[in-house]
Amino acid sequence: MSTKNIEIPTRDVNTQPNDVNTPQHPANGVTASTPTPQQAQGSDFATTIANATHTWLLDEPTSVPGAQDLGPNPFHMVLAGLAGCTHMTMGMYARRKGYNIGNTEVHVDVTSEGDTTTFHRDITFDPALDAQQRAKLLEIANKCPVHRLLERDIHIETRETP
Repeated sequence: MSTKNIEIPTRDVNTQPNDVNTPQHPANGVTASTPTPQQAQGSDFATTIANATHTWLLDEPTSVPGAQDLGPNPFHMVLAGLAGCTHMTMGMYARRKGYNIGNTEVHVDVTSEGDTTTFHRDITFDPALDAQQRAKLLEIANKCPVHRLLERDIHIETRETP
């Protein structure tokens, strides 16, 4: 069994995210490319990721030969996507209901055994939230778009383009 334990804390975001189902949402399309030399001098792994409004850099830790730890690794980004989406979805629900999730934290790690990968999502709620709010937020956590995506039977199609 191979296990990676990674905690990705998130924070409360006071702005409501765009609807992920709209074509304008930044999640609907990203591009990866080799970064310009000044961004990744000496790194064999650094990759620039961009969408319509943001650019960020991925790399591997320096424990990997040829890497410079210039940014999070792709594995961390998958976990961060689930943690962040969960936190934002709960926050959006709470705001609609007239309360705030306060200092609620979401931590995600993952284990793999054979062909099965299990994401472990631990939510630590702000003490000001009552039992009914916490129960509903746990239910809402399962409705975040990244959670729904990762639960599907996923197939990846790789194509060469001209």
